This record gives sequence, structure tokens and C-alpha cells, in this order.
Amino acid sequence: LDKNDPPRRIQQLTEEAGLQLLVGMSDTDAMLFAARYATVQNIATLGAAVPPTTDIGKTQSHHEVSPGDLCHIVFTSGTTGTPKGVAVEHRSLLAYAKAKAADQSVAPESRLLLASAFTFDPYIGDVATALVTGASLAMASRGDILTKLRHCLLSLRATHVCCTPAHWTSLGEESGPDDVPEVRCVALGGEKMT
Repeated sequence: LDKNDPPRRIQQLTEEAGLQLLVGMSDTDAMLFAARYATVQNIATLGAAVPPTTDIGKTQSHHEVSPGDLCHIVFTSGTTGTPKGVAVEHRSLLAYAKAKAADQSVAPESRLLLASAFTFDPYIGDVATALVTGASLAMASRGDILTKLRHCLLSLRATHVCCTPAHWTSLGEESGPDDVPEVRCVALGGEKMT
């Protein structure tokens, strides 16, 4: 969920998913978000750091995960009506990540720029592909990704990027491979190509 999405979309997504747990970056963010948009009773935060001396292996519960278990739910944009949740199993995400890695030649020395919003499936696919291959994730603020794509590609030495055609054309019509020399693969999607 993106707290910047319209309230109606957030409400639709939380209801469709049957959300029972909300995880936020801080107590305040998570509680305000839940109070404003969702009917979620259980709230957890990532803001509470684990003390460095804690043996995480002893404090975490272990749950066996099988390939057919639910991994995540991704929602359609809703442009043709109500957003619909698509349940993705662990096996499906793994198959996607392996196929993307093979098709786009992602290797341990690759650097995938996370150019999509974290709520869209290309973001999840890039993260999974990096985990499967040992590649690095190149990250920048959402504002920089949207307004300074060339700078992000160059400064983070990205080798792979997945974004919309409109976002890619923000580099300018005269841009060529020499302008972003380390980029080896550009994947475009999410909107009509013009």
C-alpha cells in the first residue's frame, strides 16, 4: 500500500485483500495510516530496531514455506474498473525471477535500478531477481527516480532498468547508449508504447 494513493483505492485494496496486519515504517505512520484508511486492528512497525546483541535466530519463529504458499498480492491499476488482487505463490515469483534473470542476462555483477514504485509488480520482480542471482539493487529516492533518471543511472552505475516508456523518454530523444554507458538492459512496460 502506498500512503500517497487516493483514500478510495487504499480502502478497496485493504478490503479486497482482507488485510489483517499492517506493517509500517514507524509507530506513528502505521497507526495514522490504519486509522485513516484501513480497518486493520494489528499493527507492526519496522521502526523498532533489533538490538545489535540480539541473536535473531533465537528470537524469530520459524515457519516452513512451501512453493504453493501465498507470497504476496499485487493489485491491478483499476483503470478498467475496480482494482483486482492477484495472489502470487512463492513458486510463481521464483519462476518469474529465474526467467527474468535468464532473459535479461542478470548476473552477480549486475546492478538493477529500482525505478518502479514499490507497489507495482516490476519492483517486486527486480528485488526477487536480485535475490536469485546475487545481483545488487540500485536505489534512489522516488523523487530522484522520477525527475533525475539519467543521474540515477549514472551515479548508481545501473546495468538494468525497468520503467515505463514515458519515464524512459524523459532522458530525451537525442539520448543514446553512450549517455548511459553501463546500462545493458532496458525493459519497458506498464503503458502503451508510442
